[in-house]
Amino acid sequence: MSHLGIDIGGTKAALRLERDGAAAGAPAREVRFTWPEEGGAAADMDALAAAVERLGRPSGDPVTSVGVALPAAVDA
Repeated sequence: MSHLGIDIGGTKAALRLERDGAAAGAPAREVRFTWPEEGGAAADMDALAAAVERLGRPSGDPVTSVGVALPAAVDA
């Protein structure tokens, strides 16, 4: 199993992919990027999707959890 963490900041974001179980010794993968200055929400989502693609996908190892950190209060 793999776990994806996403830290969303006001000017940049960071993503980390970690594996557990038999693959626990595998190194974590990380990607950091700054948000586009133009293009609005669509450009931001494109940048986030590109970052996820850069992380790569562990072969045969599904992502079973995703955690997201935001710099604000969230009314859940």
